[in-house]
Amino acid sequence: DFDTQPNPADAVWRFDESTGDTTGNAIGRWWQEVDGVLKSKNEVFLIALGVNDDGISTGYVKIQPLVDEQTQEIRLKIAKPDGSQERSFLIPRDPGRRKVYLSFTHGYLNPQIEPETTNWDLLFSTYTTLLYTNTGEPYPYLVNGVLINNYQVMAAPVPELDFEEISREEAENIMLSKQMDIIGYDWKKVNGDVTAGAVTYTIVPNLNYILRNGEGLLYKLRFVDFYNSQGKKGYPTFEYQRL
Repeated sequence: DFDTQPNPADAVWRFDESTGDTTGNAIGRWWQEVDGVLKSKNEVFLIALGVNDDGISTGYVKIQPLVDEQTQEIRLKIAKPDGSQERSFLIPRDPGRRKVYLSFTHGYLNPQIEPETTNWDLLFSTYTTLLYTNTGEPYPYLVNGVLINNYQVMAAPVPELDFEEISREEAENIMLSKQMDIIGYDWKKVNGDVTAGAVTYTIVPNLNYILRNGEGLLYKLRFVDFYNSQGKKGYPTFEYQRL
């Protein structure tokens, strides 16, 4: 019931995977299809809005995705857990994009963040991935890495080979993946104590990637640095070559 006030302390939290697989989506399939018509399951979800720079929670919202069974328009009902600041946002369909983005404050973003589906290949970004404790409990962790547009790009890591010697014939025999984080973040190695904040990064040697783009062209790619000319981290330098 959307009018019920959820208690964050009682919640069983789920986190999105960074693979792009819909089975790893924390909200999951909130709709059902009956005779070709989408219908909402009317589920209510509690969303944690993350933490600030001091590690303090920035709060929560509850949401309920809804579908108008006549127009098939999708709306998102949003409120604070106590029911205050209730509002509803329309989410327009955009057949030219893989995803559309919405702000809990401003609603549908215009212009949209993500380019049209066929207009990009790689996203260099910070993103959240799932790591696991020694007891197997998942927890979200912010990383700097690369995600592929798995609508039209496939990729695979090729370790322990010299970049210059990778041929088209070798690339054609490599099984490629549509997993969004197949390139990911671990092409760089952390040196030092992460908890103390005193770390440096080095590129993993002889770790290359094979990519196939939407036109079917094959490329090889490798990273050569994670620092800019001023020595500031977060500036990946890479090289690629068409095979």
